[in-house]
Amino acid sequence: YSCHSVWLGCTNGMVYQLLTSDQNWFQYSGLASQAVPGAHHGSVARPTAICIVRDTVWIGDESSHIHAYSITDMKKLWWYSMVEGEDMSPVLRILWLEPLGRIAVALGCGRIFLVTDSPPTTSSMAEGSFVLTELGSASILHDITALFSDNNKFCELWCGEGNGAISVYTLEDTIVANYESLNHYNPVIANVDVEQLVSSDDEHQKYVWTYVYPGCVVYQWDGDTKTILHKLDCSKLVPCSESLKSISIDEHLSPGRCQVTSLCVVKKELYIGTTWGCMVVAETWSLRPITVFRPYEGELTAIVALPDSKSPMIATFGRGYRSLITRFKEVSFNIDNQQIYPILWSTQHWVPS
Repeated sequence: YSCHSVWLGCTNGMVYQLLTSDQNWFQYSGLASQAVPGAHHGSVARPTAICIVRDTVWIGDESSHIHAYSITDMKKLWWYSMVEGEDMSPVLRILWLEPLGRIAVALGCGRIFLVTDSPPTTSSMAEGSFVLTELGSASILHDITALFSDNNKFCELWCGEGNGAISVYTLEDTIVANYESLNHYNPVIANVDVEQLVSSDDEHQKYVWTYVYPGCVVYQWDGDTKTILHKLDCSKLVPCSESLKSISIDEHLSPGRCQVTSLCVVKKELYIGTTWGCMVVAETWSLRPITVFRPYEGELTAIVALPDSKSPMIATFGRGYRSLITRFKEVSFNIDNQQIYPILWSTQHWVPS
């Protein structure tokens, strides 16, 4: 019997843990709202980033704080302020670089810190103890991902920025050994943001997949040459789950309904969520679509891999669950389209053998 946990941060300040087996969801519990350190009583910090580090969960909030809890008993272990004063900015991403024993903490203002994966001794900024170094500072930052190579000797941090730009920091033994600046476009296009980046933990798949907002296109980058290999335009894909009654191609496949909301890599498959509630399954090495279907009425907000399951699984979260049978037969099925619904999926056999 195996159990997996998924952690969810909510706009009301709550953080929930959902437990699942390989078959179904079976339990959820919540952490108390995060009080803002140093603020007046009653102030609640909205969680903006979550990362599992060994037996603890690190939660970043909108005020540049990190809160750490024990996974086993949900007790708070420590908190830390990444920046102080007027420089406060939401914690955008907490990324555990496990082979290095380090964690990258990215703030929405563009600052990226490299910290140890051990508890801090103080709760305020003190470079050299918990915070080891600051990698760089862009004017804006949207997402980061890590790409390891040479038996984890080298780690590249790919950072999505504005105007279609990507900054790549190469770490060797936790020291910045190289920096490169890439762009999706030549000439550069203004007012487009690299909002999502994902990478594979398989050294045989040295790729990075990116999404630029606004738009419907997912890009595949070669990690060695730093060039774009393939593109996938989600506005060209029609869900196989639709009937003639439920789909209006002109209305629902417009570019605004096909923007990308989430990316996730599991083995040799890339999973893409869209604003219209579709999930696209594509080959990682070619971006060739395997299947497209629409499990949600509203946007598919998150796709999470459950890598420790016996057969690889993913969990999706989106607004308004769509029952397949109601698209072909009149049945009583009450669904609130404003609610978020989690769904478990096996990642095997998307198409018949």
